[in-house]
Order: sequence, then structure tokens, then C-alpha cells
Amino acid sequence: MSDKTITIGFTDLEYGQIQKKAQAEGFSITQYIKSKVIPSEFNEKYDELLQKVKNYNSTEDFSVKSLWKQKEWENISRGVKLSLGKHFYRNVIAERIDNVEKVGFGEAGIMLYKKKLNSITAYFDN
Repeated sequence: MSDKTITIGFTDLEYGQIQKKAQAEGFSITQYIKSKVIPSEFNEKYDELLQKVKNYNSTEDFSVKSLWKQKEWENISRGVKLSLGKHFYRNVIAERIDNVEKVGFGEAGIMLYKKKLNSITAYFDN
């Protein structure tokens, strides 16, 4: 399956409105438009990603890919995988995702993250 490109024109005002809404939601303009036109697979998988992060109970570094079982990850389309990674990264950097921070690049240039210790755990560890 190959990716297709669609070109669409907007006035400066329309573009500005779209850009502002995309930034407010932590999306690139492309991701924002895709999420509004075809909300199914990306939105479903992003919600699933957020749930997996919430349920991740380890101090070990993780990548977006590592949160899925291999077969599950293989069944996600390439475009959605890329969008998941970009959107998650942008939201972590913007501190829109609670208790997650960027670690840096791991093997093969995959971005790694870790859960932040909450204040209660940090208190008892001292």
C-alpha cells in the first residue's frame, strides 16, 4: 500500500485558523486535517497508546512501539505508526502527557521515554 498525496488550497485566514487549532491539540497541520477527515484508525490507536502509557508501571525506558505486542504493531498501518510517534513526541515535549518525559534516541533512532516518579514515590525513595 503506497501513501497518496492530496493538495488543497486555503486562504491565509483559513490556514491561520487551521494552524492555531492544530497547535492547540498538539498536531501538525497534516495530522489535524487527517484526524478530522478520517478519525478512525489514528484516533483509535492514539487513545489506545495513551491508555497503554497510563497503565505502564515500570521505571524502564519505553518507545511507542514497545507498548504494543509485536503482532498488534505489525497490524497498524505505516502512516498511523509515524503519526502516533510524532503526535506523542509533540505532546510529551509540550507537557500535555502527565508523568512522561523524553529520554532521547535509542537503537535505530527510536525515541525513548520514561515515566516520571510521582511525588509520593520520590518521597519514600529518599
